[in-house]
Amino acid sequence: MTGLYLYLGIFIRSFRYCMVILSFLKHKKNPSPLWFAFILFLQISNVHAQSGKDTLAISAFIDSVTTLNQPQQIKLDPLTITSKIEVLKKYKPSTLITRLYGLYTGILVRTGDKNKARLYLDTCYTLAKKMNNPFFLAETKYTEGIYLKFNGKSDQAIQNWFDAMAVFKKEMDVKKEISCLAAIAKEYLDMKQPDKAEFYLKEVIETRQKIGDEKGVSYSYNTLANVYLKTNRYSDAITLFNKAIEISSRLKDTVNLAYTYNNLANAYNKMDRLADAISNWSKSFELFKSTGDAYGIAMITNNMAYGNIKLKNYKKGVEYAKAAVTFSEEHGIDEELERAHSNLLDAYYGLNDFKNGFKEYEIIVDMKDARFNKDVANAVADAEQKYKTKIQQDSITILNAEKKVNALLLDEKENESKAYRNWLFIVTLSAGLVGVLGFTAFNRYRLRQKLRLSEAINQQQKQSIKAVIEAQEEERKRIGSELHDSVGQKLGALKLHLQGNTPPEALNELLNNTISETRSISHRLMPVTLSNFGLNTALKELLQTTLPVAGVQYDYFNKDENRRFTETVEISVYRVCQELISNLIKHSKAKLFHLQIYVQNNQLMIIAEDDGIGLKNPKENGMGILNMQARIQQLNGIIRFEKAHEEKGLLTTIKIPV
Repeated sequence: MTGLYLYLGIFIRSFRYCMVILSFLKHKKNPSPLWFAFILFLQISNVHAQSGKDTLAISAFIDSVTTLNQPQQIKLDPLTITSKIEVLKKYKPSTLITRLYGLYTGILVRTGDKNKARLYLDTCYTLAKKMNNPFFLAETKYTEGIYLKFNGKSDQAIQNWFDAMAVFKKEMDVKKEISCLAAIAKEYLDMKQPDKAEFYLKEVIETRQKIGDEKGVSYSYNTLANVYLKTNRYSDAITLFNKAIEISSRLKDTVNLAYTYNNLANAYNKMDRLADAISNWSKSFELFKSTGDAYGIAMITNNMAYGNIKLKNYKKGVEYAKAAVTFSEEHGIDEELERAHSNLLDAYYGLNDFKNGFKEYEIIVDMKDARFNKDVANAVADAEQKYKTKIQQDSITILNAEKKVNALLLDEKENESKAYRNWLFIVTLSAGLVGVLGFTAFNRYRLRQKLRLSEAINQQQKQSIKAVIEAQEEERKRIGSELHDSVGQKLGALKLHLQGNTPPEALNELLNNTISETRSISHRLMPVTLSNFGLNTALKELLQTTLPVAGVQYDYFNKDENRRFTETVEISVYRVCQELISNLIKHSKAKLFHLQIYVQNNQLMIIAEDDGIGLKNPKENGMGILNMQARIQQLNGIIRFEKAHEEKGLLTTIKIPV
């Protein structure tokens, strides 16, 4: 029908202008009223035709965007979508404008604009209810699932997708139904529940094969292969990646083919088959260069840098890492920008270029500080918003109570003429008034209590943030002092020896000492072992290099040594353990230290115990303790300090959800 309006409108507009000219030639002074009516009809038809033209263009735009299967590709200018929304607002509400709102909401979610995304989500729900359209209501639930996922509410996101899937199933829209199931499977994979992810993915693949959705089958092969990688089934993963490559090659799906070659390379890298990994990364690199996928190009350029550094081709590693830095900065891809600087750091240290290496380290520290400060600011803003909302709700409750009291007083005046009823009403009113006033007073008391609690929480947050900042400043002062007093003096001595006639053996020894000192300082800043081999290896190294020298015996137990956690969790746990060990050596006078790590009920558990003098007051808030508490609270975890067994030493218990 829309296409019919479009072509009819083109014909009518041309015909209309001809008829107007003829009319005025025939009736120069007094054109017939019938002509005016006819021209008005033509104008209305033209509006419908223009509406059809706008609708067709915007519908084609939405279809072109929604065919993109990698979320990273959706990098649209917000003005592009909002301008199209404004065009459609001129016409009667339709499914098309609701689809456009849903599309924009998904993009806002992925770009991190939570408040604006929530506003558009609410608009989508309002339109769906107004149009009485359960299908679009289900589409909005699906989009809200993405919103919840990106806000750390995985359980609610999965429930939304199950609810939406039930509607799509009832409407017999198999593709949307299976899209919900694929999202559920991917979320279970991200939640580190590979068994559930595998169960649902196999159902997704089977259904997509039945309906002939080859492209969808290829994407699902990729996801299922990543499940196999998580569970160390490398052979099965490689088989599925190759199947996905065969389908994407046949369909000429360049973007998915590029991502699949990258995933296959990651599998080979995990198997320590670096030559095969480099070969597949190279194929992925060439494919990504022919696409407009900014995220993919930044990612694969970083992977090429990583592979060459691992092969000790440090100069090539520097070239690829610099290219990744430039590209990530141009396109605002912060995650890959930080990774590119990390690759540059490793490459420069491999070339013994410590000057440039230290510059890269400072950039990485600044980026991590900026991200931490942003996270803290967001947390404070969320807390303030919740506090303001609660105040408004309580104020509305009090206002409603006052309105009820006024209404009762008005009723009392209207019934003054009737003695018995008046007396009965006064008694009733008095009791009600006492209840309302009591309720109002109680609410105000609760409000004051909540204000005090909020102030206490804000004070605690300020102390935690102050502790983290002071710890960072103290660390920077210590690093500056070590560079000046140790490395600086050694470099000065080296310069004097170079100007003199010092034997080469002595020069070589002094140079080796300088390099060793610089490596030691950089290792304390950010251990390469932590980023390359994970938390378990880094903690072993930390214990081996600190406690024996201080005359402290230790034992260490990790139930699952090969398990990796997110970068944020690993860095925070490492820094907390570093602080515990530092306090133990400086203050505790301990001779024995126990450290054990295990995962139980999706909780990372760390238990540290020593036989030292302990804390005079386990609840005292020194800067070291506040620093540790701030790091663990940032992960939604709990840290507890208690007296150890037989009132001797310190027992530290940490729980972090993973």
